[in-house]
Amino acid sequence: MNMNDCIAAPATAAVPSAIGILRLTGEDADAVASRVFTCQTGSLLTAPHRYLVSGHLHDDKGVVFDQAMACVMRAPHSYTGQTVVEIYCHGSPSIVQHTLTSLFAAGARPATAGEFTRRAVLNGKLDLLQAEAVGDLIDARTPVAAQNALGQLEGAVSKQIRQVWQLVTGVLTQVAAQVDYPEDDIPEITTSTILADLDAAIALLTRLCDSYERGKLLREGPSVALIGPPNAGKSSLFNALLGYDRAIVTPIAGTTRDSLEESLLVEGTRIRLQDTAGLHDATDEIEAEGIRRTQAILARCQLALVVLDGSQPVDTAHPLLQLPCPTLVVLTKADLPCLPPVPLPHPIVQVSSHTGQGLPALLAAMAVAVGVKPLEDTLVTNARHAHGMQTAREALLEAKQALQTGVAADIALSVLDISLDTLAELTGQTVNEAVLTQIFAKFCVGK
Repeated sequence: MNMNDCIAAPATAAVPSAIGILRLTGEDADAVASRVFTCQTGSLLTAPHRYLVSGHLHDDKGVVFDQAMACVMRAPHSYTGQTVVEIYCHGSPSIVQHTLTSLFAAGARPATAGEFTRRAVLNGKLDLLQAEAVGDLIDARTPVAAQNALGQLEGAVSKQIRQVWQLVTGVLTQVAAQVDYPEDDIPEITTSTILADLDAAIALLTRLCDSYERGKLLREGPSVALIGPPNAGKSSLFNALLGYDRAIVTPIAGTTRDSLEESLLVEGTRIRLQDTAGLHDATDEIEAEGIRRTQAILARCQLALVVLDGSQPVDTAHPLLQLPCPTLVVLTKADLPCLPPVPLPHPIVQVSSHTGQGLPALLAAMAVAVGVKPLEDTLVTNARHAHGMQTAREALLEAKQALQTGVAADIALSVLDISLDTLAELTGQTVNEAVLTQIFAKFCVGK
């Protein structure tokens, strides 16, 4: 794949809209675009940098098919580092496709998934951490996830990795000088200074690694399972929280035989809400399988909502009140005559799925239980990043131990090299084609 080819792709979805956008990039992107877009005055080849110009789109036979506008962003001052042209036409899928076909006839080739951002990495406009944040920003399902991805895109994590790189490089240089030139007049290593630099680098990586679990939940959403006996009102509560009828609700016990999952936005954070089969002695194989799946969900959820019928006496010795995971007890049917709640080992919320009573209090309690809070710092959300940071951190800890215990300095040099190699792979300084292909295959075409 030639990274200097002119590539083209739509940047907007193939649905009717007010405006459709197509993007080109490459060494001759403006020349290719000028064969399809004719300016009202002048030419795209001489159009001012980052200025919108108006004109017409025409096919390879010269037939005009739309009024449009275009903008040229000249290398190296563009997203990809190459000349980029964006064409803004009317948002008919037919017109967008006609424009794309005409661009291909004019010399462009179809862009592959993520190829625009891949070129930005290869041309030094973004590092690999920032590039992956582009994908996260596009995929963000909540405002908080988008805020975190934007922080990564703007370099919040990259800056900390660069700080680690500088600290480790300084340590390696000092140790290497003593190992390679022991007889030269080089100032003795100040062990305390070197260890202080290593500690600073380790602390930065530790903070980033420690943020991954919360970042993973931010990206994927914590799992909240509705658990309880049949006919306690789990499915009714599931529908009430979502605001529409997603689960079937009947008076017949055992109606829910499989789990249902939907996303719920709670204080800006996505929560994966799961309705499950009632836990009781199964009467057939299908019901038994539903209960088995409920138990599997319970084993991995971040929060269990134990749903009990509030109009009936609560058994304080109920097995569901002894769960090992964080638990909220939800007493349903608060619109009916209810017994006073008895003391339980978990927070209690009384709700009515019919009237909505207690639902805001339940959402607030859920937010506290799963740790929803304002985003104070950018979190690591990517498993590749977390693994690389942990590998680099372990290498630095090994180097520190070697220097502290007086082991041969060449061992410290070896593990310091491992740490730097890992950081280089993390940011894309060391380009691994297989890793790049895997990362950008997840991107949409046109980004």
